[in-house]
Amino acid sequence: MGELVFVHMGARVAYDAQTRMRGSKARREKWSPASLASARRLLSSPSVDSISRVIPVETVVSSEDRGWRGLEASRFRYATEGFYLPGFAGHAVVVHLKPTAELIEREEGRLHRAIVRRGDVSVVPAGLESEWWWEDGREVDRLHTYLDPAVFRRAANEVGTEPEGLEVLNSVAVRDPFLERTGMALLEELVSGGPADRLYAESLAQVLAVHLLRRYSSLGRRASRKLDPERTGRLSEASLRSVTDYVGDNLSEDLLLSEIAAVANLSPHHFARSFKRSTGLSPHQYVLHRRVERAKELLKSTDLPVGIVARRVGFASPSHFSQQFKRIVGAPPSALR
Repeated sequence: MGELVFVHMGARVAYDAQTRMRGSKARREKWSPASLASARRLLSSPSVDSISRVIPVETVVSSEDRGWRGLEASRFRYATEGFYLPGFAGHAVVVHLKPTAELIEREEGRLHRAIVRRGDVSVVPAGLESEWWWEDGREVDRLHTYLDPAVFRRAANEVGTEPEGLEVLNSVAVRDPFLERTGMALLEELVSGGPADRLYAESLAQVLAVHLLRRYSSLGRRASRKLDPERTGRLSEASLRSVTDYVGDNLSEDLLLSEIAAVANLSPHHFARSFKRSTGLSPHQYVLHRRVERAKELLKSTDLPVGIVARRVGFASPSHFSQQFKRIVGAPPSALR
C-alpha cells in the first residue's frame, strides 16, 4: 500500500520546468517555497488537458486522435524532480506502473509524502493547482486517464445531486484494485484497440464517473446508494429488442454508447447498467460478440477477403479483427474458410 504521511510546510519542494528525458543533459533549478509561489504567479495559466503540456514526457501510447468521448488516456514516462501543475481540465486518475519511488505533493496548503508502488492510484480533481516532486528526479512510468467533468456531472444528476456543489476529493498513492484494473483494461485497449475501442472507452468513462462519485467525492453515503447496480432494473422487452435491432443494423458503423442508449430513451450510465442486467454483457461486449457472429456468417457464405469482412462488421484493421475473432471463437478467421 502507498505509505502516506504528512510533513510540515517548511519542507522544500523542487520545481523543474526544464527537465529533459533520462539520458539527456538536464538543467534543474531548485526553488524555495517563496520562489515557488512566485513561479506559480508567473506560470499561472488555464487548466491543461494533459501532463504532457506541463513537462517533457515520452508518450508510450495514447488515445489522442482516436476520437474517444468523455475519456482520454495515455501512458507516459518522464523524469523530473519537480513541477507546478496549474490544474487538469478533467478529473485525473493516475495509475503508477514503475518504479517504487518517493513522491511529495502539495495542494491548497497541505503537503503529502508517499512511497508510490506499482498499482498505486492518485486521483486529482479537475482544476486543482498543485506541486509535485519525485525523489532524485528518477524516471517514472504512469498511466494518466482524464475524465471529462461533464460525464461526472451527468452521473451526479442520476442520483438527484446538484453537480455544481459536488467535489471530487484529491487522493495520493492509494490502493484501489477497481481503478487499477480499469486502468489496465484501458491500457490494453490502447495497445490493441480498433474501432470498437470508442464504445469501450465511452463505457469505461461511465464506470469511472460512478466510482469517483462513490469513493472520491463529497457525495454522502445515503445518496451514493442510488448508484448501486442492484437498484437498477432491466430493460423492457420492447426496449431491448429496439436496442439489439439498432446494433444489428449498424454493425459496420462507429457505434457510440450515447447513441445506443438514446434508442432506449435512457442516459448512457443508466442504460449501461440496465443492459448488463438484461443480457449479462456490457454494451461493448455485446457489440463485439455481434460483430464476430456477423463475421462468421460472411466468412462461411462468401469469398470476401478477411480485410473486407473486417470492415463490413466494424473493425478498422484486419489485425484487430483477427485478434478479437480468435479470442472469442478460439480459432483464426481463416479456419472458417
